[in-house]
Amino acid sequence: MAPTIFPPDERDPDVEPCAYAFLDNIFDSTCEKQHWTMSGTPYERHHPAEIHSPEKIGLYFPHIRNTSPVKLDKDVCQSLIAHDPIAGFKFWQELYREHIPNTIDYPLWTWTNELMVYWGTSFDLSFLRLSGPGLSEFFEEIVSREEFFYDFPALVLNIFKMIALTLKTAKTHFIIGLADATTIKDAMNRLVALACRVTWEHRSRLLVEPDVLDDHAGLLRLARTAVHGMLVGYCQLHCPTDPNCKDNDIDYSVFRHVDYEYIRRLTFFMWFHYDESIYTGDFKRTPEGEAFLLTTVVFTLRVCGAEDPEPTAFVQSDIIPEYDAQAVLGRLAATLRRSKMSDSTFLRILDLVQLLLLRSEFFPHFASAGVLGAFRDTLDVSRLDNITSENALMVNILEIYRVVAAHAPTRDGRAPLIRQHDVIGLLSRCVIVAAMHGYPYSERGREYVFEYITYARALLQRHGEKNALRQALIRSVRWHWYHALKELRGVERVRPEVTKGCIHLENTWMTFGKVLGLDEATEKRDYYQRAEKGASQLCAWENCRYHTVRPPAPLSTCKGCGEVYYCGRGCQVRDWKEGHRQVCKRIKDEAHRPA
Repeated sequence: MAPTIFPPDERDPDVEPCAYAFLDNIFDSTCEKQHWTMSGTPYERHHPAEIHSPEKIGLYFPHIRNTSPVKLDKDVCQSLIAHDPIAGFKFWQELYREHIPNTIDYPLWTWTNELMVYWGTSFDLSFLRLSGPGLSEFFEEIVSREEFFYDFPALVLNIFKMIALTLKTAKTHFIIGLADATTIKDAMNRLVALACRVTWEHRSRLLVEPDVLDDHAGLLRLARTAVHGMLVGYCQLHCPTDPNCKDNDIDYSVFRHVDYEYIRRLTFFMWFHYDESIYTGDFKRTPEGEAFLLTTVVFTLRVCGAEDPEPTAFVQSDIIPEYDAQAVLGRLAATLRRSKMSDSTFLRILDLVQLLLLRSEFFPHFASAGVLGAFRDTLDVSRLDNITSENALMVNILEIYRVVAAHAPTRDGRAPLIRQHDVIGLLSRCVIVAAMHGYPYSERGREYVFEYITYARALLQRHGEKNALRQALIRSVRWHWYHALKELRGVERVRPEVTKGCIHLENTWMTFGKVLGLDEATEKRDYYQRAEKGASQLCAWENCRYHTVRPPAPLSTCKGCGEVYYCGRGCQVRDWKEGHRQVCKRIKDEAHRPA
């Protein structure tokens, strides 16, 4: 046993044990092994344990006929592991069990790294044989060590990478039918739950800042990317392989295994502290970024009924005590603005907001944190796979807006929605799309219009004509009212199967305008005047928010006809698909027709 200059009975209980180990290694030259922080410094001493006897190597690799001591450098490790990966795994187990925590251990470090590299390229060949000798159980043994998170950071990083690779390979074998899915999934569930519990208990270690004098802190921060990879691998292990699968195709009950709460808790933590700067290469550009991480938080809650207390318990025990409400919403706004997400991912985020964040602690902060605007901006840049997705997204956003407006003070709810985020424009767009779908979507659209009819009546009764919010509401409705009315009547003509719903929507929309004193003939005249005057100042795609409001940046013209303008490529592509292709061709043909 190595001597210590700080006996246990003289140590401060508030000081981490690794700190005393570090001091022992500096001041006591008789220590058998030094603390890992001494590696690569002038204070490092070489240790004889770095050389292994040929007899020990021969126990695991009988083909080796070497009679000289073996130094486990990179080339030797690569060669031995590639020759017999099962023996390589068993030898790694022995190296790890002989390892003295927190000490310099080049053989273990090198072997772990090369084994991880091998698994990343050739692990498929060995997975079925490795799952027998206790692969997941050994990982559990490693992460359960009290000193695990205080050991050499590169070692911690590689362990999480290996767990992530194991999950990925397990999924591959389920796809091709080579593995016993139930047995291996149970083992992986236990492993990930344990790893998440241990990581949560030592979560501060993942948040260390880089030190100019110590690049090991940077390696520890990189462990966050590996933990992220582990969580992604865990979710993909249980999700259908088809990337186009709908949420209804996922069996969310499989996520509610023993200790699943630890996985959910750590997943939310990882999302909240997501730092794009530490992600490099392809991982940074994959769909499994921060938006995906956030959506997986709600997987275990999808099976909860309306009266189930679990979502509330999760918020009260795991979110509110750990994070500031405004900070959570600020991170949500950043995720929405920064991520390129599919419609399904966006819908999952909206579901999560409705399930977890529509609460008294959060209502006052939706506007100031930027979430209300982020919803609208994200919708405008969404790929919108089809009209059904568009309708679902708009309905969910309007529902969140409705609840926030009902519970937040006017200055934090209704006022910014009307003045800054063009909620009336979104409402008119939803009415048009809902009419195309017919019942029950048309009825849902009517409900949101009725809400604003009620609000408009109350606003007009309580405030005079000079009230700023009253003026803003009337101005916004005038921008959108006749356009929506015209579109509703167009749907009635071309879609007779939805005529009944359209008529109800049209009548409700007419009532909305009349409550605010709008006259159809006047609004029709003004609408066409604006259209003629503002063609070069507004986006040509009718569903863009900048179709009726001037955008903050200059527009670009259609290169084909030169007569319409767009705020971005997304709107130009949508307008092209929705009819400008034919219009543009006709304009060009007429321009080139001989006089």
